[in-house]
Amino acid sequence: MSILAPFLALLLAILVAAYHRLSLAVFTAISATLLVAVGLAGANLSATIVAAVLLALGTLPLLITPLRQKLITTPLLKFYTRILPPLSDTERTALEAGTVGFEGELFSQVGPAAGPAQAGAYRRGAGVPGRPGGRSLPHDQRLGDHPRPCRPDA
Repeated sequence: MSILAPFLALLLAILVAAYHRLSLAVFTAISATLLVAVGLAGANLSATIVAAVLLALGTLPLLITPLRQKLITTPLLKFYTRILPPLSDTERTALEAGTVGFEGELFSQVGPAAGPAQAGAYRRGAGVPGRPGGRSLPHDQRLGDHPRPCRPDA
């Protein structure tokens, strides 16, 4: 059991850090502390050293910025730019402009807009409950309040 203790401590640190969404630096500190505690508690020294080396190999390249940029970021960026399709003229124009204009409002979740004028009215409060001129009833209730039946047989 003393051979598994450092690896179980490392697994426990991984699970706690993932659950609490801790930063990599905090995870590394917690893991190192747990490995030292397990080593002092009498776990197998070789297993503790192997777990510490695995921890260092996994976290130090990510924690040291120049090393991360040289070994990880630059090669991944080169690979990504090779597999990325070229930009079309329309995409380039939209990126240079910085906005998508009223077409973006047509397909966004701004509100039940049929066009730019309606989207602007929705943003100003014409369709927002609790604001002056806003809707206060859900869509289904408004349909139910219709003065005459929707179906002839009803």
